Amino acid sequence: MNTLIVFYSHSGNNERLAFELKARIGCDIHRISEVKKRNNVSILLDFLFKRKSKLSRSNATIKDYDKVIFVAPIWSNKIATPIRAFIDNEKRNLGKYFFITLCNGLAGQKEKIVAELDSIVLRKPNEVTELWINKLLPKDKQNKIKHTFSFRVSKQDLELFDKDIESFIKLVNDCGDAI
Repeated sequence: MNTLIVFYSHSGNNERLAFELKARIGCDIHRISEVKKRNNVSILLDFLFKRKSKLSRSNATIKDYDKVIFVAPIWSNKIATPIRAFIDNEKRNLGKYFFITLCNGLAGQKEKIVAELDSIVLRKPNEVTELWINKLLPKDKQNKIKHTFSFRVSKQDLELFDKDIESFIKLVNDCGDAI
């Protein structure tokens, strides 16, 4: 089974996760890029005006892969607009697909991610996994956007999620050939 990781990362956290997955799985990887560099204000404006990201031309051929793992942040309980735009553009070419994110972490958020992906692709993902940055923060800084948004995950931080990452990889690897 061919597997491809497709990722978008604004802060670098999800990029670190994507390359960690690549190292563990040994698969291809593709970075989603936007035409114009994003800033924090543009993230807010995307949500307020429901704007679609303008992506740079992609050389990823999704249909050549049996499994695609999407790695991206969650912004205000929604999938980051660049990866959302990519998924929307490629939904007809997707076989089995999975989503994993390093995000601040909120109760009930996973169900919203599953529902959002289902609404884009018109079928649920094979798996969605959240790795909560809140678990890495001291209690007094948890659930505060200024702390979760500015936190930069290190290799050592990812090791704290080792069990979750290994479980995710096992689900990807164990997913059979039938779509």
